[in-house]
Amino acid sequence: MKKKIIGIFVIMLLISTAIPVINAGSHVKNMTKNYNQNSTWYKKYGGNGVDSLKSIDFTEDGGYILSGETQIGESLDAWLLKIDENGNVLWEITYGDPDGWDGLYPVIASSDGGYISAGWYYNSTQGKFDALLIKANDAGDVSWIFTLGGEGDDEFFGLHETDDGYLAVGYCSLYSPLENQGFIAKISFDGDLLWHKNLEREGYVGELDSIIDANDGNGYILSGGFYSSAEPPQGRLLKIDSEGNILWDKSYGKSLMWDWCVKVKNTLDNNYILAGGANGGPLGLLWGPDIWIMKVDNSGTFIWEKFQGMPIFKDYSMCVEPTSDGKYVYTGHILGFGGLEFGPFGSWSKPILVKTDANGKTLWQKLLPASGHGMTVKETDDGFILCGFHKGDKGLSSEYGWVIKTDKDGNFEK
Repeated sequence: MKKKIIGIFVIMLLISTAIPVINAGSHVKNMTKNYNQNSTWYKKYGGNGVDSLKSIDFTEDGGYILSGETQIGESLDAWLLKIDENGNVLWEITYGDPDGWDGLYPVIASSDGGYISAGWYYNSTQGKFDALLIKANDAGDVSWIFTLGGEGDDEFFGLHETDDGYLAVGYCSLYSPLENQGFIAKISFDGDLLWHKNLEREGYVGELDSIIDANDGNGYILSGGFYSSAEPPQGRLLKIDSEGNILWDKSYGKSLMWDWCVKVKNTLDNNYILAGGANGGPLGLLWGPDIWIMKVDNSGTFIWEKFQGMPIFKDYSMCVEPTSDGKYVYTGHILGFGGLEFGPFGSWSKPILVKTDANGKTLWQKLLPASGHGMTVKETDDGFILCGFHKGDKGLSSEYGWVIKTDKDGNFEK
């Protein structure tokens, strides 16, 4: 396994930058704990500091690519790592400013056999965050790094490959330095900015968290949320064309409540399924929010919703996936105290894996080891693969990233 640490100091003279990277240094570090080599397994990564895994995708050789952040010294760096089918690390990349917090959220295997991940980079020159893309080949060599920033903070949370490049969504300050606004950027396969657009509703602030192809092949579907000084956060789903023009824009949730749509996916019956958190559920009214799973049709019209949670605690789902049998699986956490994406989660929070039927009724659920959060889940040929992070054993502030391979019923060897 090789580890590549990239410490490039980026000076933002322009609004966007694509940086080719050559001859990054590498060294070896043992970062996995092997619990089982059978068809199911559970492995931890990092743990000496604050380490977390946010996203996972399949690789062509039967392994997995992961993204998140890892502690390097006193700072957090963006973290990209490839593992084999048994969870053993093949290589990893870290990138960041030594004075700040850098991280990656979504990662996807790209059509050229490499990988691309999106997140944020701390721009110490300006004392703020810039949106970040890192492109690597299958051997773990960085092809280019792209940053995009205005006067305030800018971050990417969603990523999608198209026929002629990549679409990344998140929030930015390019249009209003004092407000976070949902936006989309189009980047070429070579890491050049093609265009970007503000997609925020007038008079609101918010962010966009995921992007997928529209079921009809005409444009893209984006999820996220928005709020204003007079209105609490509401879940949002919108459709755009290939140039970023809004075709329709829907909001969800109850007035005076906290609701947010984190992830959207295409369903087998050509609708959309969403995951997030909502105060609108029966237990969320006590404080919340609750885990929120919602299905809508091709026009964004509500079909059904389901809630899961405990009174007083904060419960979220960060990812939902349709399964090959026409049902759904999602992950997140229950019994938590932390924010939507990051800890601290308290000693009671538990990562959760839930399988539902086609109408969202729970078929089974599993609480995963230790406190923390489930971030991404995907179906495999013989079960599920999921990643997240939980409390470490190196002090109160330590966290492990983890990957779990389960069978079709969510069982695995601890």
